[in-house]
Amino acid sequence: MSESVPAVDGVVHLQLDLEGAVLGGTLTVESVVILDLPDPGHPLAATAAGVVVWREQTSYTLEGDGNRLQTQQLSFSEQGLGLPAAAWRLHVEEEAGLDDLAGAQVFLYLNSDHPRLTSLLEGDAPDPLLLSALRLEMERRLVEAALDRFEELETRSTYDEGSFGEALDRALKRNFPGQSPAEIAAQRDRDRGWFEMTLQARTRFLA
Repeated sequence: MSESVPAVDGVVHLQLDLEGAVLGGTLTVESVVILDLPDPGHPLAATAAGVVVWREQTSYTLEGDGNRLQTQQLSFSEQGLGLPAAAWRLHVEEEAGLDDLAGAQVFLYLNSDHPRLTSLLEGDAPDPLLLSALRLEMERRLVEAALDRFEELETRSTYDEGSFGEALDRALKRNFPGQSPAEIAAQRDRDRGWFEMTLQARTRFLA
């Protein structure tokens, strides 16, 4: 998002209100001074409107542990991220290294066009059923990402705190405690219905 403020002589104070519910990861604030009315009488002045005469960018880390879900609110119909009627798109960077930062590998895009997401996007008390569905999909995607590389996971016993490997390992242990990645993968392949039922029970879907 952006906001224009006319420049005047002296100090210019800028203020921008952001919705905390849609912020995550790293917040980058960029200030830009753009020429609106050229002054042809000054030999050193820029002569074309729209010229950038000054720019400053500052980044703020909002979650120091890197473990929280990054979210972005946008219009699916305008951005071409998916079908306009979809509520969200959950992206998991499944090819990421196990030692990579988990917070940079999982990203949730919320469709601002969807009527059922209004409460979530406006920071009001969200629909419990909506959160239940989102929690189930999140756990399923993390477990699936873990099982797609279960042989690699079985060679490791420890992971750095906040790493992608730790996130995948915890997802397996939360939903299938006491079972190895290989056992879970084999059972999923034999009986997909059992796999989905177990995830529903562990996430207390619709409860």
